[in-house]
Amino acid sequence: MSHERVIGLQLGFGDLFEPLGVERSPLALAPVRLAVRLAAAEAGIDAFDGAFVGVADGEAFRMDAEAGRALGLAGKSCIHPSQIDIVNAVFFPRAAEIENARRIVAKAEEMLARGVGAFMVDGVMADGPFIDRARTVLRIAEGAAHHA
Repeated sequence: MSHERVIGLQLGFGDLFEPLGVERSPLALAPVRLAVRLAAAEAGIDAFDGAFVGVADGEAFRMDAEAGRALGLAGKSCIHPSQIDIVNAVFFPRAAEIENARRIVAKAEEMLARGVGAFMVDGVMADGPFIDRARTVLRIAEGAAHHA
C-alpha cells in the first residue's frame, strides 16, 4: 500500500524516453503503461497516463488516450485546454459499460445473498473482480453526475 496522501502514479514519457532516444510508439508505450498500472494496483492507487505533446493533432491524442484507457489507466495528463474534453470523453465510462455494471451489481446482490459467488450476466461469468470493477464504474459515473 502507498502512503495515504498518494492517490496515483503519473507517467512522464518525456522524462523517461527522451534521454534514451526511445520513440513514443505503441510498441514502447504499452509495456510501460501496463507496468505502471500494475505497480499502482499493487499500491492500491490509480495510474494516470502521461502527456501527449502533439497538441495540434486531436485525433492522434484521442487514439493515444484510448490506448491508455485500454490498459486500465484512470486518466491522462493534459498540456493544453483543447485536450480536456477528449480526455473526459475517453476516460468516462461508456453508457453500455455503465448499464452492464448496473446489471452485474444487481445480480451480485441477489446471488451473494444466496451464498453464490460466481454467476452469469448476459452470458458472461462474473465474480469478485468483476463485481469490484462494476462498483468502481458506477462510483465514477455517479460521482460525475454529482459534479455536473
